[in-house]
Amino acid sequence: MMKPTALSQLLLPFVVVVLVLARSNNRTRAFQLTSRSSSRPKTTLSVSTTSLLPEEIYNPTQQQQQEEEKDGTGIIPAAMTTHPTIDSNIELLSYEHDGYTLKYRYKPAAVGRENEPPLLLVHPVGIGMSSWFWDAFLDEWEVGGAVYAPDLIGCGIDHGSDAWVPEKKGMFFPTSWVEGCETLLNDIILPQTAQGKKKNNPLLASLLGGLPNSNNSQKQHVTVVTQGGLAPVGVMLASRNPQTVSNLIMTSPPTWNDMTVPVQEKELEKNYNFLKSPLGSAAFGALESEWAIRFFSNLFLFEGQADSKWMQQCLLECQYQEARPPIQAFNAGLMQHRSYRDELTSLEIPTTILQGKGDANRIPQRDEYANQMKDCTIVTLPKGLNVLPWECPDLFAKILQQQRRAITA
Repeated sequence: MMKPTALSQLLLPFVVVVLVLARSNNRTRAFQLTSRSSSRPKTTLSVSTTSLLPEEIYNPTQQQQQEEEKDGTGIIPAAMTTHPTIDSNIELLSYEHDGYTLKYRYKPAAVGRENEPPLLLVHPVGIGMSSWFWDAFLDEWEVGGAVYAPDLIGCGIDHGSDAWVPEKKGMFFPTSWVEGCETLLNDIILPQTAQGKKKNNPLLASLLGGLPNSNNSQKQHVTVVTQGGLAPVGVMLASRNPQTVSNLIMTSPPTWNDMTVPVQEKELEKNYNFLKSPLGSAAFGALESEWAIRFFSNLFLFEGQADSKWMQQCLLECQYQEARPPIQAFNAGLMQHRSYRDELTSLEIPTTILQGKGDANRIPQRDEYANQMKDCTIVTLPKGLNVLPWECPDLFAKILQQQRRAITA
């Protein structure tokens, strides 16, 4: 294996933090969590072979932007610039939200499954990441309802989503990403679901058509699935949309402490300033190289080895420096400027934590989800580390379907 250069050795602590794109910021801090007592036993399952605050508008200075533009990304081999083939059953469509054109992957429901609640998938944010993260899972999702996987604002530049330019328009974290998903939910998912149910049930269509002022969208249910550190987006979606989000599934989420103990404002500001500095920009350039993506993916994300399609997809997005701002915001910790305890402990809907056996260090730190939440089940898959939908998509799809059926039974 190639030995790191002197520069990469110098930047290694930063590199480790930045490239763990499916994990939360694992902060080193000393604290004692005070939590309410719960007499309800936790539910855990093991599956065997089966001054800057993120909620403030964030606008870096022009000087910071110029410093970032001085740095170039690594050269991508020509063989890596060809787009991987998307399954013929998956469409890449677009919608408008708050002045942005955002792409989303859509896979229609399987025949006979049109009435099942659709899935809304929230991809991780990190180097090279966008909605393509769900492709391996979508290939295996053959016997379920429709699936929608949007690009979050600022992600998916390679396949046509608009970039986020902080100097032109600020964002709130994670609220702006939540609102982008809500537009897709209310403008596309719910109307299409209602239309599909009418088409497959003429009697229901005639009855609803005869009811004055009937709000059909409120009668539709959606399952939200999140990956890694984007769990707060799913939690807020569920909390803000109790009439439509019927259950929440968080895959390899941050630990309970990381979701409920906020990062101090000074630390967030320090993190972001570093990421926007010349040294931080140089580190991004190094991290966007093929070697770095493969090395750290194998080290932190995969129980085995990152495959060629993963590498190809990551490198495609890395061609665009415009794709950096959301990654910088996420890795600075802006998602963790506040606690999500109130939303987590007040959710009434069934919630599932899916985690891989290989993520041994964080498994015990997630027990509090089941202890503190009203209806939470923890499921540990017999393999996989931090990107289960990509590492073991077949098993992930089966477990997901089982959990949904158990909830609706």
